[in-house]
Amino acid sequence: MRSALTHLLADAAASGAVIVGGALMWAGVPWVDSILSICIGLVSAWAAFGIVRDATHLLAEGAPSGAAADEVASTLNGLPGVVGVHHVHVWSVSTRLRATSAHLVAPHSLLSSMAELQRRAQERLHEVHNITHATLQLEATACDSCGVLADPRSKLEK
Repeated sequence: MRSALTHLLADAAASGAVIVGGALMWAGVPWVDSILSICIGLVSAWAAFGIVRDATHLLAEGAPSGAAADEVASTLNGLPGVVGVHHVHVWSVSTRLRATSAHLVAPHSLLSSMAELQRRAQERLHEVHNITHATLQLEATACDSCGVLADPRSKLEK
């Protein structure tokens, strides 16, 4: 959608530039056409680069800005009852949908209070990081190989 909007705006700007350029050329400024053409090309290339960069980041399921794995882990660690957070993964599903998965260690919680802790954690993630889809695994003790995994390749290096 962003690409289509950019294309329409570029077409509108080019049409406006043709009118202005034609008027200036008629007034005796022949070089204005070349300058306007170069400017339109540069602006279009700049916008296209931004769209390709963002689309590549999205397709690679990169972490969205303001929601890196260590930041999400810190937010979750600040919840009452949570004593540890590990196996945190954050990615973008679309330009508007952010997702995360994490393991929360809450050793003193009863099973009946786990659902409430999970709800509070999901609300906090939405408030702080605009994460709308959170899959949280609640544990009484930390599982083996703990750590915040911001990059899945770090698991392969062990």
